[in-house]
Amino acid sequence: MESGYSFQGWTNSKGEIVSNNTSFSYTMPVDGDTLTAHCVFNPGSPVEPNDPVLRHSVTATCSDGGYYSGSTGRYLEGSSYTLTAYANSGYEFAGWYLNGELYTNLRSFSYTIGKENLNFYAQFVFNPSSPGEPNMPAISEYSYYLMTVNGRPGDTVKYPINLVNTQVVKDLNIRLTFPADVVVDPDDYILSDKAVGYTVTICEAVDTISIIEEGAKLWDFTLIGGTTEPATQALLTFNVFLPDTIDTGHRHQVKINQISMTMEDGTAVTARTRNGLLGVFKRGDTNGDNEVDIVDVTSTISSILGDVPPVFITEVADANDDKSIDIVDVTSIIDIVLGNSGGNSNTPPDPLVDPQ
Repeated sequence: MESGYSFQGWTNSKGEIVSNNTSFSYTMPVDGDTLTAHCVFNPGSPVEPNDPVLRHSVTATCSDGGYYSGSTGRYLEGSSYTLTAYANSGYEFAGWYLNGELYTNLRSFSYTIGKENLNFYAQFVFNPSSPGEPNMPAISEYSYYLMTVNGRPGDTVKYPINLVNTQVVKDLNIRLTFPADVVVDPDDYILSDKAVGYTVTICEAVDTISIIEEGAKLWDFTLIGGTTEPATQALLTFNVFLPDTIDTGHRHQVKINQISMTMEDGTAVTARTRNGLLGVFKRGDTNGDNEVDIVDVTSTISSILGDVPPVFITEVADANDDKSIDIVDVTSIIDIVLGNSGGNSNTPPDPLVDPQ
């Protein structure tokens, strides 16, 4: 419980009190049940205001090419904290994103907690100093880079093609290689608000020349007839389905196979590139070792308490898909460890407890 609250008891789905203890054993009926923990605001000091001061979760992650410092966890409304990004050699810091939108280009910043959960993401762009790097032309006005996106077998994840451009870009054609069994949705996509007037075509490519691994697929993403204003942006975000047959416990490469684009005067230009990854992990496998065990349970508890482990895959730790890591997820992962729920299933286990 948060500070200033008192526990009132547990009720079942019929509203009947089943226990007044914070911890108790319960025999689940054949037709199932939902238990609800009831807590009320009850400050210790009578001079405290009637409205409780709530806490909200703060998470931070980053792309390949750097790391960050700063605490994450649960913070009181009105409190502040600081995050700082550090780029590795050969990379540049591209900005902090808040809940998917660019928040600041400053490496270090302070933020005051409001009334919602926050998810910060530090983006780094591959920009080596050596001009002899493969696929890295000397110009730096344009960079394409792919992300590391994690999911579970049976998930549909959103995958972005990111573009950094300091000049206006017109027609674009991007060819990507996807791992075997992955399914790209050609119809459901989001185009950057900086990319205007395009006819977008997404289709599987027919290519007998490119050297790709067995079973991999080539896809063309073509944007014709519009313009893209200078920005650091997710140029095109599309859906990728991860089938139940895909290997778990590691990250599969998504490769930029080919890029062509033109400037306003029709001149063709090239760009720096960086490949991406699709991480596929079992539900509850928070450390990515392809096992769901007590380590994943303790890691999830640690993250709730604000001590996020060095390796913690949030997407699979959210076992009940409610976009929050909490005690219900701990219960769900325990069920998986005990064999009460399939670790590869995309259907979240029914929560035994629904704290309010």
